[in-house]
Amino acid sequence: MTFAMYIQTELLNYQKNTYGLSPFIFLLGFIYVPGGIILGFLRLFGELQKKGKWSFNLYYCLLLGLPSLYFLFYEIIHYKTFAGLPTFFATLILMTKPYPIFGVILGYGVVTSFYKSKEY
Repeated sequence: MTFAMYIQTELLNYQKNTYGLSPFIFLLGFIYVPGGIILGFLRLFGELQKKGKWSFNLYYCLLLGLPSLYFLFYEIIHYKTFAGLPTFFATLILMTKPYPIFGVILGYGVVTSFYKSKEY
């Protein structure tokens, strides 16, 4: 995670120096997703010992993935579209820059959506 924080500060410094916005917001959003994937693999190792077929829980992935993806790229959504939040929540998200939280949730949600179902 410290490596991801280092990359985030370097990208923000480059963004301040060049006044470029769009590509770096996508990179900032996806820097922390591998951390969530690693946390999700810890749970997935328990599934490896089970017998059965691999399945994908779409509802679980959508429940964790879509909101975290929305908040992860809210900075772009806020300025480009009409799908904004109320002013209080928008200000809170834009001021705190919650990339680490929602990136980890997105990675964790995608990986833990895989499970083994019982064979009969």
